[in-house]
Amino acid sequence: ELSPDTYKFLLAAHLFKGECDEARLLWLRVPPPLKTNTELQRMWSIARAILLEDHANVYTPSPNPLEQLVLSSYRRRTLHTISVTYKSISLTELQTMTGLASRESARENCRQFRLE
Repeated sequence: ELSPDTYKFLLAAHLFKGECDEARLLWLRVPPPLKTNTELQRMWSIARAILLEDHANVYTPSPNPLEQLVLSSYRRRTLHTISVTYKSISLTELQTMTGLASRESARENCRQFRLE
């Protein structure tokens, strides 16, 4: 039997690579007693928010280093998707979708991805 940490790292790896369906299927295989592990639950809550496109709940407060890697990868993919699908976007909407707290950081990302 695998440990909760192993499942957490596997979930993170799938999310980092943008493999949300694989992350969901992995979660279904996690034995119920292990699903009570706090860190594993935190990683799953990120995965669930990504799957549901619940941008406001993807970015957890005080993420640990592994969560930061997952969130950074998700933010890059989201910014790329926005750059190819949106001609313009409000800063507020961009901040919600990417978890960027400061307006300056959102503006910088707009410039970098050529958004208006």
